[in-house]
Amino acid sequence: FDSADLMPEADPDGEGIWELPGGELVTNGSFATNITGWTAKDSSISWSSGKILVDNSSGNSGGGPYQNVGLVTGNQYEMTATIQLLTGSTNGVFNLVSSASGGTGQTTVYTGSALVVGGAAVTETFTFTPGTGDVSVQFSVDEANATYTVDNITLKEFAITPLDV
Repeated sequence: FDSADLMPEADPDGEGIWELPGGELVTNGSFATNITGWTAKDSSISWSSGKILVDNSSGNSGGGPYQNVGLVTGNQYEMTATIQLLTGSTNGVFNLVSSASGGTGQTTVYTGSALVVGGAAVTETFTFTPGTGDVSVQFSVDEANATYTVDNITLKEFAITPLDV
């Protein structure tokens, strides 16, 4: 990319993280009226009161919704999302994996906060680099036989420039 393409307002704190032009990469991250654009991987998904409701009672702790967003190997991304673990036999963890277009070949790219069964929703903002050849993002809670919701998803590509030392 050409540094002239960087958006000056995207680095207000001077930390060297610049949003690249192009905007939001996720389709329907707010789930205002439906879950269009999202596919279930080892789970079932449905719309529930403005959120995507995930049921991975199939017993796969990595089951969850995914979307092909065109990730590029080696590029850096910033994501924000909210997850709430509704049911499960034990507490879980906020996870994001990148994967091939069909949700296969998963690479864990972010492991976040603990999720308490029946507890409050957790919102996290984080950066990640996808696995080699991965084009999709997928959420999971690392808890088999769970139900959980995901909402308020945003994803943008960033360039991280070295800071002068």
